[in-house]
Amino acid sequence: MKLKKLFTAIATAAVVFIASSAQAQTYTGNDLFLGFRSTSGSQCYVVNIGQASQFTGASGPVTVSGLGNIAADLAAVFGNDWNGTRSDMLWSVSGATGSFAAVGSDPLKTLYATRERTSPGTQSTPWIRASDTAQGTTTNLMIALSVAYTTYSATANSPGKGVIQTNTDINSYASYQPGGDNSGPAPGTSFKAFNPTIEGTFTTGVAGSVLDLYRSVVKTANNQPAELVGTFTIATDGALTFTPAVSGPGTIAFSSATYTQQENRTQDVVKTITVNRTGGSSGAASVEVTITAGTATVTDDYTATTPVTLNWGAGDSAPKTFDVTVKTDALVESGETVLLALQNVTGATLGTTTSATLTISDPPPVGSVAFSSATYSQTEPASGTVDMTVTVNRTGGSAGAISVEATITADTATVTDDYTATTPATLNWADGDSAAKTFTITVKADAITESAETINLALQNATNGATIVGQSTAVATINDLPPSTGTLAFSSATYSRAENASGDATMTITVTRTGGSAGAASTEVAVTPVTASNPADYTVSTPVTLDWQAGDATSKTFDITIKSDALLESAETFSLALQNATGATLSGQTTATGTITDGTVIIPLAQLGGSYNGLLTPATNPLLHSGLINVKVTTKGTFTGKVTLGGVALPISGAFNAVDGAGRFGKTLTSTIELVKKSKPANISLGFLALNLDITGGNKVTGTLKDMAGTTLFGTISHADRALYTSKKTPVAPLMNVPTTVLDPTKEKGKYTAIFGANADPNNGIAKNGFPQGDGYGAVTVSTAGVVKVLGKLADGSKVSYSNALSKNNEWPLFIQLYSKAGFISGNIVFSNQAQTDAACAGMIWFKPDTSAARAPLKPYPAGWPNGITTDFIASKYLVPTKPTTKNPTPPNPDTVLGLGVPGALVNTTDNIFITLADGGLTTNTSNDASLSDKSKVTVHGATAASTAATLLKTAFVPATGAMSGSFTHPGTGKVVKFAGVAYQKTNTASGYFLYFPPKTAAPGTPAESGAVGVAEK
Repeated sequence: MKLKKLFTAIATAAVVFIASSAQAQTYTGNDLFLGFRSTSGSQCYVVNIGQASQFTGASGPVTVSGLGNIAADLAAVFGNDWNGTRSDMLWSVSGATGSFAAVGSDPLKTLYATRERTSPGTQSTPWIRASDTAQGTTTNLMIALSVAYTTYSATANSPGKGVIQTNTDINSYASYQPGGDNSGPAPGTSFKAFNPTIEGTFTTGVAGSVLDLYRSVVKTANNQPAELVGTFTIATDGALTFTPAVSGPGTIAFSSATYTQQENRTQDVVKTITVNRTGGSSGAASVEVTITAGTATVTDDYTATTPVTLNWGAGDSAPKTFDVTVKTDALVESGETVLLALQNVTGATLGTTTSATLTISDPPPVGSVAFSSATYSQTEPASGTVDMTVTVNRTGGSAGAISVEATITADTATVTDDYTATTPATLNWADGDSAAKTFTITVKADAITESAETINLALQNATNGATIVGQSTAVATINDLPPSTGTLAFSSATYSRAENASGDATMTITVTRTGGSAGAASTEVAVTPVTASNPADYTVSTPVTLDWQAGDATSKTFDITIKSDALLESAETFSLALQNATGATLSGQTTATGTITDGTVIIPLAQLGGSYNGLLTPATNPLLHSGLINVKVTTKGTFTGKVTLGGVALPISGAFNAVDGAGRFGKTLTSTIELVKKSKPANISLGFLALNLDITGGNKVTGTLKDMAGTTLFGTISHADRALYTSKKTPVAPLMNVPTTVLDPTKEKGKYTAIFGANADPNNGIAKNGFPQGDGYGAVTVSTAGVVKVLGKLADGSKVSYSNALSKNNEWPLFIQLYSKAGFISGNIVFSNQAQTDAACAGMIWFKPDTSAARAPLKPYPAGWPNGITTDFIASKYLVPTKPTTKNPTPPNPDTVLGLGVPGALVNTTDNIFITLADGGLTTNTSNDASLSDKSKVTVHGATAASTAATLLKTAFVPATGAMSGSFTHPGTGKVVKFAGVAYQKTNTASGYFLYFPPKTAAPGTPAESGAVGVAEK
């Protein structure tokens, strides 16, 4: 029982008196009270009905006298319908003997209370005594009620008046009703010790309203049922009658002929058996209970003391119990029985049920767990990671919540390098859950060719009785990504050869194998006449079969013989097609055209003089065979120039043949020249270069770099177009997106701002912290002589300074040697006026060597990217902001570095831009609101919505050049970090980078990193 409040003082309360013939007897210890109340009203009525002994010692029915006319009193208080038609009327009898002394020091403390008999002729269920403490508390509260009753009776004008107390009296009868703590204002809780309620109702009429009186005394164990004393009946005229319980010694019997108990899988359980004494309780009584094995086995299945003697005192009819301990085991078995019997009864007789059976049943099966398979496998991904899912089943039962651990142990696979996983992985099942559970192993990509690698799996530590049965171990296998067989394609869409003036010539056709070389491969090349004819114009046995061995990725060639004739004719063609490939796939350039030009045509060398600048595009090793070629051709066909390759610049010279355009080198006019890099201890041959002056359009130089035998292709010349502007006398009109009425294109030197933008992570397999996340930047100019120059920095701090001529196709080949010529950045930039760019190159190749061995950890990215990464180049025409003048009060564009704006309009000066900082050692990216004034001044404010602000952020622009600079405090080091970049007007943004240098407390080898800086118009 939860005791909320014990009232030991009597508070002044409102008391209502009515005229009555009822005798208000003065309270004497051990008296019982008869009480009435209505749940919907605010009044109650209490009458003292005298000593409890007149009921506990009765040998027959007792008519309670001396109460006067209770019916008249009740009608006056509750109305004439109190006795049947009023459904909210309740009544009870209760009382207590003893004192306020603590429980334990007063063994005579006894509690009386009634319980409604809901089935006529059948005893109600006795309320249960919760505990000695609860009973003692309730007894004390009942005694407090008696004190209140005595107080109000003594102060009445006449002792012959009934006591009627209101619900607001804290010591009234209503305040001690069951649930009195939450029904109405009364706070008392005394009858909370009774379970169920002590009251009865009049809903079935007075004739059916019978209350059983129970008596509870202090016991040695809790939860003892009260003893039945007898029953109270009230008549419609208020007459109260008591009928005592049947007297006599009574009979003793089991409470049931059968008992059951389910085993517990993890611990022993106790089964309590009840023996009842019914039909009387006069005198002491005892009985022995024997416990013998049926099909159950003592010790293994159960334990119990036998025989057990149960004893009752005089007047004691409370049930008695004894325990049988049911043992736990892991066996699956049928129900087992224990036999119970009553014998040697004294002071009473045996009832009907003198024997009983306890059946021990197995608990519902918990089940067992096991891997769903002995093996699991996953192929490595081409990049990134992929999850391998492992399944564990629960079978054979699902009773109870269980768990199991799965350990993940490296065998031939290496944790971190080949896979990552949490070990042990804990799998959980709820009660009734038999669904399969899974965990994952993250398999990582690598570039290593290797055998299958394995991981050992094992189940352990199953809980709550679950067993690990069957597949308790398993092996997870990581398979290497199957090597690609590659794709086959022509090296070009067109092949061309001029007839020789005399004798046959040779056209070489090349087929490449790219993207992989696993296994042998072959393809046929079908050669079909179009306007040329076989064998008059050319000869070849068709189809031609080309073969590759496993691991062979070199290009294959075959020759077509071009016949010489004395005819003056137009170009003639035949078609080429790849077919019937085996071991590889056909993709890309699977068809091509061969063109035969008339050998009598003489190349107009006088018209092809000029500068040619192009890239050397690698076919094999990008580090050795990426480069730049610059050739100046005279009107007589002679040429001079240089090839920048492998970190050196090698001079070349010679002359082009006027008949076929083939280049001849040196004084001996050889068809190829060897490019040699001087080195110790031995020089390095970079390959043999062959050049050709294009005769189809007269505007480019082509060529190849091969091995000495001329069979292995190292690289090809691309984008070596002739520069359109060869002198300052022919000025270039820069690509400008401005009206000619504003600026004179013949005088304006084209100014651009350019960005080298970092590509996505991963970049050629390198994670974002391994390459710059900021953007490089530069200032680009196009001179009136058509020379394009860039000056700036890459995002790792490397300076770039490069110039080359713009071609007639508006292409600008860029090749800049970096890192003491051990690395480079290369790409062909195309100038074209687009919505957001004036010049662009996607996928520019950038190589940086590994300098980790140099022990320079504070340099940005010492590990470099020796296999190359990609970056994009974009450039936008930059218009220098102008200011109003007297002659031109409205400038053509506002004085701000971002965007072209609207003539005469000023940029809003309040939070019109935001500045972001990302990566570069930042644990959290930042974003600040700022304002850019019409004077190109930046004022930094707080963080943008839902963002973190950078600390001490400063930003400034130089309107004349578009250059951006600034600084902020890096949270990782607490130092001021500078940044730089450029404004990019075509997108109303600015971009750049900062370099983060780790603090001295950082782990050894921690590299410096590049972070991104961006400014955008809101």
